[in-house]
Amino acid sequence: MLSGQALLYFLVGTVAVSVSGNAAYQFLTNIAGTNKRAAGAIFIVAILILLWAAWRVERIISFGTQASPLANRARPLERKGLILLVSREDTCLAAIKWHERKLEWCWLICSAQTERVADKLKGSLENDGVHAEKRIVADAFDPVVVKEMAEGIYDSLPYGLKETDVILDFTGMTTPASVGAVLACLNDERSIQYVPAEYDKRLDAVRPLDPVEIVLSWPAIRTKGSSD
Repeated sequence: MLSGQALLYFLVGTVAVSVSGNAAYQFLTNIAGTNKRAAGAIFIVAILILLWAAWRVERIISFGTQASPLANRARPLERKGLILLVSREDTCLAAIKWHERKLEWCWLICSAQTERVADKLKGSLENDGVHAEKRIVADAFDPVVVKEMAEGIYDSLPYGLKETDVILDFTGMTTPASVGAVLACLNDERSIQYVPAEYDKRLDAVRPLDPVEIVLSWPAIRTKGSSD
C-alpha cells in the first residue's frame, strides 16, 4: 500500500516523464529526422529514459519505508523462568524439560478446559523444587486478556529475576491466546519460544520436538533510535 506522499510522488513523476518524453521526442526528431534509422534510435533512447524513470520512482516509493521484522530461529538458552500456555501435557513437558537444569519459576497460564493439566504440571514442578503458579484465563479466545496476564507476570517478577531470565512459550491454548502472549513480548528483553512437533502421514502430531526460540529484530527502528 502506497502512502499519500509516495502516491503524490508517483503521479507527479508520471506526468513529468510524459511531458519530458514528448519534449525529448520532439528534440530528437529535430536533430535526427524522421526516417527509420532515426526512429530506431529514438525508440532506444526512449526505453532507456523509461527504465531510468522507473528506477527513480521505485526509489522514491521505497524511501523511508520501515523494514519488516526479521525472525531468527535458534535453540533457546536455558532460563530461570518460564511462562507457559497450557494445553497438551506432552508439549508442556517438552518445554519444561528444556529448561529444567536452571528453572526456578514457572507460570502456568490455562483455561478451565486445561486446568487439570496445569494442576498436574504444577505438582510435578513443585516436587522438583520449582516455584509454580497457576493463572486461569476466563476466555482463552480473548488475546487482550492473555496479553494483559502475561504483562502482569513480567511486571511483578520475583526479586532477583530479570525479564531476560524468563522466556514465554506460546505453543499451547488457542491461536488468539498465542497472539496475545506474543504481543506481550514485543521488546528485546522478553523472549519467546514454541515447541514444534513431528507429524505422521495424516498430519497428526506424533511427539513434541525440542523448543525453538524466535528472536525478533527491528533494524529500521534500531537504526533510527541510534541516530536520535
